[in-house]
Amino acid sequence: MNILCVDDDPLTLAVTGDLLRELGHSVLEASSGKVALAHLLADGSQIDLLVTDVLMPDMDGTALVARAQRALPGLPAIYTTGLPFRAADGHPVVTKPCSLGTLSDGIAQATRPDGVAPAARIIRAQDRWGTVRSTADGPRWDWGTARLAPS
Repeated sequence: MNILCVDDDPLTLAVTGDLLRELGHSVLEASSGKVALAHLLADGSQIDLLVTDVLMPDMDGTALVARAQRALPGLPAIYTTGLPFRAADGHPVVTKPCSLGTLSDGIAQATRPDGVAPAARIIRAQDRWGTVRSTADGPRWDWGTARLAPS
């Protein structure tokens, strides 16, 4: 899938882009809503998904998604944010910092025809040191020991 990833913070943009590539996607990065919109208008038919930060100077993520969808109706989108946010337009929201699991779930939700993410198989458990861990963050459940296996 070709994904346009947008964030005004260079480090967050790089990390999110790397995570998306790790999931097997081709990623085009943009440092602002204006740059992203220019890419969409020039290469819109090549973009399958828009992943955008919510709070950015000049053009925020919600304005970017609205303008992108006017130009490319039906373009799926995901919002990323480090703050509490509920998308009024119904697009999935992924909380930063993102993990492979949360991005994967967001992509599944954004690209499904019914807009509903498949039931996540996330197991939260306490490891032997008392740390609560989640399978979405990397470790896998070891059914033999009934514990999270080291990552």
